[in-house]
Amino acid sequence: MDKFEKYKLSLNEKQKDLVLDYLAKIKKFVDKHEIETELYNDIEEMVFEKLGNETEFNDLKIIKILKEVGEPEVIFSDYIQEKIDNEKESKSDLFFINLEKNGWIRDNHDAIFLGISKTLGEKIGISTFAVRVILLLLIFPLGLSIWLYILAGVLLPLKGVDYSNDSVYLFFRKQIIFAVRNGVYNLSASFLNIFPFLLKKSYGFIKVFYKLFIKNLLPVIRFVFFGIIGVSLGFAIIGLLVLLSFYLTDFSLENIDFVSSLSSYFMYGIIFSLFSLIVFSLACFSYALNKKILNKYILLSGFLSLLLSIFLFFSTALDLVQKYNSKNEIIQSGSIVLGNSGSYILDLNTYNNRGLDFGLSRASNIKLLNSTGSELKLEIKNIVYGDENIFKSYSESMINPSLISSDNTIKLSFQNNNIYSKEVPFAPIFRQFILHIPQGVSINIKGYYHYFENAKVSDYYKKYSSYMDTTCGNNFVFYSQEQSSFICNPDDFELINGKRNYYSSYIRENFSDLIPIKHQENYKRKYYNDYGIYSDWMIDTIYWKDEKDDKVYVDFGDKSLSIFASFDIQETGSGITLNDFSIIDVFLDDDNFERRYYKELNLLEKFIDDENKKDF
Repeated sequence: MDKFEKYKLSLNEKQKDLVLDYLAKIKKFVDKHEIETELYNDIEEMVFEKLGNETEFNDLKIIKILKEVGEPEVIFSDYIQEKIDNEKESKSDLFFINLEKNGWIRDNHDAIFLGISKTLGEKIGISTFAVRVILLLLIFPLGLSIWLYILAGVLLPLKGVDYSNDSVYLFFRKQIIFAVRNGVYNLSASFLNIFPFLLKKSYGFIKVFYKLFIKNLLPVIRFVFFGIIGVSLGFAIIGLLVLLSFYLTDFSLENIDFVSSLSSYFMYGIIFSLFSLIVFSLACFSYALNKKILNKYILLSGFLSLLLSIFLFFSTALDLVQKYNSKNEIIQSGSIVLGNSGSYILDLNTYNNRGLDFGLSRASNIKLLNSTGSELKLEIKNIVYGDENIFKSYSESMINPSLISSDNTIKLSFQNNNIYSKEVPFAPIFRQFILHIPQGVSINIKGYYHYFENAKVSDYYKKYSSYMDTTCGNNFVFYSQEQSSFICNPDDFELINGKRNYYSSYIRENFSDLIPIKHQENYKRKYYNDYGIYSDWMIDTIYWKDEKDDKVYVDFGDKSLSIFASFDIQETGSGITLNDFSIIDVFLDDDNFERRYYKELNLLEKFIDDENKKDF
């Protein structure tokens, strides 16, 4: 099953591409550095779980989620560093070289499985057979000898194999391959030696097994299998009966008739389908209970009815395609004169206005235009898919809306709370709202899920726009002559998050230059931080403890020091500066710390105890 379907994610193609491109980049990095596939699977699962926790999606939100997961260089930085350290490790200190020197070597010649018994016998000074008996007896305490045997097969070097130039990783890789390959070979050879004996004795066992089990199980299997099929067909019959009742009762909802567009072929198709399903269901129950098949003529009539119903359903589908092959446009409009400029809430009130937000006729995009006077005007542009009769029915029944003002709230209303004055046949409709807003008026829309086609966050907040989730959908929008477009201002919560995300990103990119504690030129570090940024310091977390945007706390360090500090942020034209840099706590690693690595260590002296001051 596709991951997007598994987590029920409703993403458009562009948003899916963002996720797939990110996962492809992670996969490429994993393959390049020979990282375990399980780690990639964990990251992929994390991405889809984070997406699954969201209810609404846009491009910025998806990009933000992917940034939270991180770039591959950041995710696997510890793994890569560990790999580099392992490669630098001295070959002479590897444990398997010492095992080989001390005579702990597996001899795979004439072995039954991996040759462990032979090796143990030689080291202990007893026969190989005796070791095998002991290992078999040890199976009973929770299978202990099996696990010890396999572990020894992986740990002990194999006779005749050169390990002198192997790292630990390459040693275990070789050992696992040898253990699987030689183990299968040994077992196969041993099995071939006793196969003739087993073949001779197995015939009698198979005969007894068939009489005791298979022969008695076949009726049970037949009953369960055909019984399940019969019950499933019964549920299908119930579903068709419900569908037929909808058709016969001329089912409608919110003044939309779902039956009138269907030809009579549909009803006859249901009837013939019912007959064929009843026949097949009875046949399954008969065979399950009595091992008897219905009369062949009854079965033949069931098959013929099924073929005829398929033909009738196909004819119905062809008729619907012809009916909905064309489209026409209908515009509904309503307006209200606003006495004053200011902020207004427009309630589209889709709960009471039935038919406005229904099935294939839902709209989510709203286009904003300037109004020349003080009139607020709402146009509903309907693209109706259907033939001439369907279009005529809609054009005669669609009602123009009214805009009713109460204080600063404007409600959209239709006569009888329905956008249709009479019942109309079902038709797919593409619906778009066009809102004409007067100068000096700002509008916030509620009661309807939507987005604005041509509104953006004000340029005043341009610095933070890529770090905010603001799409203007939940904000007041108005026309700005200065920016020559419809704009919105973020609310306090959106602005705080946008600023903090911007500050956090800027600090991570420029941290080494911003703080007073630095490494000497010859000892500068190169750590991976978020978003693939290299830094002289390893930054753990950046966070705010209260509502103040300019007071920041950060955990950072290197292999010698871990520092917890705070500072104030001051914005400048080109970025930010840090003021009142204050050290709160310090942890010193005695094994790695040397004063010559750093500059400005006097800031840390009061946090170092007397025992460690000699290092300073």
